Amino acid sequence: MPIFTSCNGYYRDIHKDTATILLVLYNTMLFVVAPLHLIANNVRFLILPWVKIKHLASRVLSLALRRLSDDWNTVYGHPVYLAETFVDTARFKGTCYQAANWIRAGKTKGSAKRGNRYLYHDQPKDLYLYPLQKNFRRFPGCDQG
Repeated sequence: MPIFTSCNGYYRDIHKDTATILLVLYNTMLFVVAPLHLIANNVRFLILPWVKIKHLASRVLSLALRRLSDDWNTVYGHPVYLAETFVDTARFKGTCYQAANWIRAGKTKGSAKRGNRYLYHDQPKDLYLYPLQKNFRRFPGCDQG
């Protein structure tokens, strides 16, 4: 019988602040601006509270990221080249993302997407990015700069 330890989910719709931050990062040459459909949003990540296994969070993130682009290609017909996530720093430190080598890219403006609108809530979150391909800039659809 399997024992569940965590939950990890990705979604296709990225936050508008990611696009803004990617444009800023483009100027510092860390990333190149990609079409938004090539970015996956890590919307849920949970290690169940009774699970006490060292380094489990970074291991789960690492294993999920290894297969994310191929799985995405199977479901949506195209790969993804960049993963994003948001950390509510009022509640969490983002330690597991840092341990899994995600890059802290900046802070959001403090808004949330509700349907087709963004509502300001004055609770900025840290944005973390993870490039899924080493040669990210050479893929079709990515701005070559």
